[in-house]
Amino acid sequence: MGKWLKIIVGVILGSAALFFFAGWQCLETRVLMYHSVKPHVNPKDKLAVSTRTFRQQMELLDAYHYSVIPLEALAMMLRDKRPIPPRAIAITFDDANEDTFLYAFPVLRAYDFAATVFVVTEYVSRPYKLTWEEIRRMQKSGLVSVGSHGITHSALKGIKSGEGLKREIADSKVILEKMLGTPVRLFSYPFGEYNARLKNMVKDAGYSAAVASRPWGSCVRDTYALGRFGIFEGSRTAFEVWLTIRELYIGVLEFFKTVKSRLKINACARRAFYAGGFAFHVG
Repeated sequence: MGKWLKIIVGVILGSAALFFFAGWQCLETRVLMYHSVKPHVNPKDKLAVSTRTFRQQMELLDAYHYSVIPLEALAMMLRDKRPIPPRAIAITFDDANEDTFLYAFPVLRAYDFAATVFVVTEYVSRPYKLTWEEIRRMQKSGLVSVGSHGITHSALKGIKSGEGLKREIADSKVILEKMLGTPVRLFSYPFGEYNARLKNMVKDAGYSAAVASRPWGSCVRDTYALGRFGIFEGSRTAFEVWLTIRELYIGVLEFFKTVKSRLKINACARRAFYAGGFAFHVG
């Protein structure tokens, strides 16, 4: 084995060990979080990406053959501990900004990508926010599902009243279901803040899953606190690096699965050989 080949093999194996033992299972984060998609964006805007950047990112997901699936489907796979395709990913939008309909939705349709839009019910039909008709039109496409982001987008940890929390969590669900005529099963914690009490209230309200905002939440695979990778214009490079590292991570996993599979096949072949030989001599 040549010197450079040994170095390359060492780097691959070392990276694999690092990923596993240093907690890189957090690369299991499979939910992207967007807020706003606009034609022109200040890179310092922490809540928006440009239309061009958003399209480029969807192009990358398509080029890497990612399966963009509904968030609820991904959450149910996690809940039921079913195998998840390595390139399965979900896309979400918070705050129900109108530019989601104007600029993001056409790109999603072009790639046939599913997404979930989390709606703050009191924001609907305000200036620069989605209208009920726009939400319904996205729903009718079959690509967009709707979740709740509360009634007022208040930080839930700061609400001490049980009735106040019920209004934000349970009543927002009732409003959305009444206005849209479809079940609402997903919740997004305003500002990504949650605790055990809030998770229990979300579950009791009838939601099947909820999302936070910090990516490392995915490490615990808690379907009522799913972590997300937040994306804004200044994070374009970070998104590309994250996607590249995920591809390396997936490649390493697939490599070891292949090795494990071949070892298993060889072991089965050896057992069959010896069993066959023993039967031959006995006969």
